[in-house]
Order: sequence, then structure tokens, then C-alpha cells
Amino acid sequence: MPQKHLKEIALVALAKELPSVATSISQEKRESISEESIDLILQSQRNPLPQGLAWSIIRLMSYEKETTDAGMEKLLEAAMMVEPEGTIQLLEKHGERAAANALRRIIST
Repeated sequence: MPQKHLKEIALVALAKELPSVATSISQEKRESISEESIDLILQSQRNPLPQGLAWSIIRLMSYEKETTDAGMEKLLEAAMMVEPEGTIQLLEKHGERAAANALRRIIST
């Protein structure tokens, strides 16, 4: 799959799909997925995050809410912005194939 940037992703489809993708992630895997998503975001050399999204994530982390549905949604949004393929691989690594496939369909459009 060729590398794609957020500009190539159907933003409307991503926004509509993220809430259901976030809620589909099992509770047992959320902590490790959130930690690895944060690492992926911080280590990315691609696109910087919009300031508002970065602050949202910082606030979620300060209140330890990154594993909630809203927290997972924000983390996935940010990860998809900077590393869409890496985000999908991360979800697959943790056995969240349905979530990975939903995101893969979006970036393949």
C-alpha cells in the first residue's frame, strides 16, 4: 500500500467512522494501543498535528482519559493524520482487525 498523507484521506469518511472504530476496540487492549499510538504520534516525522488536536490529547492524558471512547477517538484521529499505515498496523498487531479494516477502507479511497 503506498504511503498516503491525510490530505489524500477522505476526511468526512474518517470523521464518521472514528467513533465506531474507537468504541469497537476492546477494553483489555486500550491501554497498550493508546500508549503505542502516542509513541507513533510523537515519533512521526511527517505532518505536525493541528494545535487544537494536540491540546485535546494532552488534556485527555492529564485526566487519564486516553483509554475512554473519546480518548481513543482522538488518539486514532491524530495517529491517522501523521501515520495512517502505521496506525492500521498497530491495530492489526493488537488483533483489532475490524477497526484496522475500517480505517484501511477509508485510506484506500
